[in-house]
Formats: sequence, structure tokens, C-alpha cells
Amino acid sequence: MENILQFIVLILFLVAFAAIIFEEKLGFEKYKTSMFFGLSAWILLLIDGHFNGKEAFTKMEHAFHEYVLEIAMLWLFLICAMTFVAYLDKRKWIERAVMKTLPAQMTEKKFLFIMGVFTFIFSGVADNLTATLVALSIVLVVMKGANVDTLIRFAVMIIFAANAGGLPLITGDVTTLMIFVAGKIHMVELLRLYIPALITSFVLYAYLARGLSGKITIQKEGASLNSLDTKIAVIFIMTIASILAGHVAFHLPPMLVFLTGLSVMFLVIAHDKIKTKNEVKVLEYVQHVEFDALFFFLGVLLLVGALKEVELLGKLAMLYEVMNPILATFFIGILSAVVDNIPITAAMLKADLPLDEVGWMLMTYAVGIGGSILVIGSAAGVVAMSKVKGLTFGAYLKYTPVVFTVYALGMGITYMIA
Repeated sequence: MENILQFIVLILFLVAFAAIIFEEKLGFEKYKTSMFFGLSAWILLLIDGHFNGKEAFTKMEHAFHEYVLEIAMLWLFLICAMTFVAYLDKRKWIERAVMKTLPAQMTEKKFLFIMGVFTFIFSGVADNLTATLVALSIVLVVMKGANVDTLIRFAVMIIFAANAGGLPLITGDVTTLMIFVAGKIHMVELLRLYIPALITSFVLYAYLARGLSGKITIQKEGASLNSLDTKIAVIFIMTIASILAGHVAFHLPPMLVFLTGLSVMFLVIAHDKIKTKNEVKVLEYVQHVEFDALFFFLGVLLLVGALKEVELLGKLAMLYEVMNPILATFFIGILSAVVDNIPITAAMLKADLPLDEVGWMLMTYAVGIGGSILVIGSAAGVVAMSKVKGLTFGAYLKYTPVVFTVYALGMGITYMIA
């Protein structure tokens, strides 16, 4: 019966993945299919637990509640980030701030480089999701009227830079934090991952910049910044900084700090209403949050959780019994482009793998960067799909070979410096 359940859950996952790939041809948005198959998988797991006795059902029910709690915390974190970004975007604060700081004229190549550097640095301070949201909001403001292919190039650069920039810091990537907390690698050693992260980001930039020949002109007139919106932007930046400081000093959950920052935003807007009599209906900006991306996360994480509960993810450890550990880790990184890297990392940590510190450094790189190979392989990619029209699974697939190449290059560099 267990093998049958594993087979059914695996089929549900594969069908859901196929539906995501052929989203345009089927006419069903990816969040609809991923939700359906993810929820269906858990219904089957709970029904199976019911027939296997009270203890089995209670265990599966407890697991389901844990996954829902994890997803709810992710949702709250994302809603906070998306609400801040939506407010600043719709109020045109980001557009005006960009007009003030960027040169009046520059080439598309220079702008691509600037956004790559910004995203790389920002994702280490905040996280890849927030960095991607902010960076893409800036690009969409500056690149109004740009063709779809150009926007996709920028999106690919931002996705990779967001994943690479957060890789060496425990505050920038959840999988890096998991491996560090497990005592598999020291913080100083993690910082050495900046070398492959920077080199691979630059190599990808060099490739993506080819063919970009356009010039960008930014109209500086009318670029004054509203004082209230500037306060909200400062609160956003301070909240992100507080997430970093709160986690390092007191191990505060990032979601809790972000919600607190959002509450401060509400209070400041309410105070401004009392002071100026101008009402800003802040909750209206919540409707601009990309709920399709949130529901897609829900479906994908439920599917991956189901795979873990039927012990299919745990079987990945068998790779280390049949092939060289370095090669096995290389394939784990590729697999993280299909299956969420967090449960894969959890499975690897629980599998008692025969890896030394060099092996775990390679694992950190693989699960942190491997998700960039496919657009659905990282949270940054999923958010980018909701922000950039035309960025579909198939459109990103055009750049998968070069992203795979730089991923492999980074694995080699990591091995040499480890």
C-alpha cells in the first residue's frame, strides 16, 4: 500500500509540473493547477492515514499542520514585503527615487549591470524575494516600453543575482542558515562563497549584455518625493535592517519583525491623516499583492511536503551510495530547480551524509544557486513570473543552458577554493 501511495503522489507531482510547463497551451494558470494537485495529494495522505489507524492519521494530520504553519509564515512575510513594494510603486515613489539617483542617460548594458549589483548586495541584507520585488519594480518603471525579450534578460539577471547574493550569508538564504545551524560549516567559510557567487554573476551578465544596444533616458522633471512616502520607504529599509539585526541578536522570526514594520507603516499613515486631513487608504494597496504567486507557493510547497511525507525525498541520499559525492551534490543542485530547495536541504541534513566541510560547502552552493536553472526553481523566479509579463516557464527555458553553465562553473570554483 505504501508503494502505491508513493506512486500516486509522484504522479500528482509530475502532472502538476507538466501543467506548469505547458501553462500557456493548457490555458490554466500555474497557481490553479499547483493548488489542485497539492491539496489533492494531502487529501489522499490523510485518507490513507485514516485507514491505517488513529496513530497514523494523527501523525499525518500533525505533519499537515506543520506545513500549513510554515506556508502561513511565508505568506505573511511575502504579504508584508509585497504591500510595502506595492504602496511605494503605486504612489510612484520608486519611480521618482530612481529618477533622482540614476544618470539622466545610460545604456541598457550599464543599467543591467547596476541592477545586477544592486540585487546582489540587497539580497544579502534582506532576502532574495524582497530584493527581486524591489529590483523588478525599478526595472519596470525605467524600462517602460521595452520589448519582452529585453525585460526577460533583466529578469534572468535579477533572479540569479538575488539567489547568488544571499548565498554566503545566513540572513540571505534559508538553506544557508539551515546548514550553518546544523553545524556543518562555519560562518567564515561561508563568506568564501562570495567568490563563486560574484564570478558566476559577472559571467552571466557578460552573456546577457550581448545584444543590448538600446539607450535609456530618464526624465528628471517632476521627480519630487512625497514626505509621507519617503517616511514609508525609510520604514521599509529600517524593517529590513531590523530583520537582520533581530535574527542575529535575538533569533527573532523574520515574519514577526516584518509584520511589526507593517504595523508601524499603518500607524504613520494614520498619524499623517490626523495631521494633514489627507486620507491614504493603505489597505487598498494590498489588492496589488501578487496573490497568484502566493497561491502558487501554496500548491508547490504542499506537493513537495507530500513527497517528503511518503519518503521520496529521503531516497535522494541513495545518490551518495552509487556515485561520487561531488557529482551527487551537483545533481542535487539541479534537482533543486524542480523541487523546492528547503525540503531537499532538510532531507540531506537528516540523511547523515558522508560529507566533510568541503562537501557541505559544495552543498550550500548547489542548493542555493541550482534553483536559478529553471524559473520555478526559486522564490525569486516565481515572484518574477508574476511581475514580468511574458516571463513564462518556456521563455526562461531559453536561458537555462547558460544559467546551467555558470552553475557548473561555480561548482568548480567552489571546489577549488574550499
